[in-house]
Amino acid sequence: MVSDANSGSKYDSPELILTGLSIYLSNPSTNPSLVNPDFLRYNEIVDPAWTTTRPVIVDHSQSRVRYSNGLSFSARVDHLIIAQRALVDPDENKFDPLESDDIVCVTAGINYLETVEPDAPYDFITIDPTGMLEIDLKDTVGINSPLQDLAARIEYEGQMPDVQARVQYRFHGKRVTIYTSEFIPQFNEEILRIMVSGEIFHDLDENIETQANTIKEILESWEQDVQLFRAVVDRVYSAYFLKDRNNA
Repeated sequence: MVSDANSGSKYDSPELILTGLSIYLSNPSTNPSLVNPDFLRYNEIVDPAWTTTRPVIVDHSQSRVRYSNGLSFSARVDHLIIAQRALVDPDENKFDPLESDDIVCVTAGINYLETVEPDAPYDFITIDPTGMLEIDLKDTVGINSPLQDLAARIEYEGQMPDVQARVQYRFHGKRVTIYTSEFIPQFNEEILRIMVSGEIFHDLDENIETQANTIKEILESWEQDVQLFRAVVDRVYSAYFLKDRNNA
């Protein structure tokens, strides 16, 4: 729960567990057939020692290549997504949080840029983190979730929908969008998981000669975008889920 210096709240924010990070490159000349395991390995876009998981899909219209370390490439004729997900511990039903030293998708993105020359300018790039806040239900006293309130009003045939909130800000030359949803996992009904995903949008000029350097700079500063994501999530959490802070 969030602590607010101005509210006198005694609550602390739950730790945000980073569960994924992806890079979305919008380009109308993306060639999905290039995004195949042999090409990625031969050009050292990925570590040659990494192994793929099945199925691998590659044709003229789309490709999908996944690796056992959580890295994946997904391409269509107008975009490429390089994503990385946290690995799940099946025994504990827990994610191993992604730490800075674990991130390989950024290096793969830079390697891809340095290998593939686009026929047309990139339109934009987004840095998209995902994360999770996990809270013991016994500690949720004082939480007022508008997501639960909305879901309670629109039950259908005994089913509650998955409800998502969206907030968006524009600052620092970026457009930041945060999506928030919540659920209680079946394997542990004593915890509440708040799932958050972000999209940090960077617009690009149309100069092909300068775009590669600009995108590389954006990728190299990915940690700043993740820090911004964490800061906005903390603010969203305090606004959406914590009530009566002044009286807590």
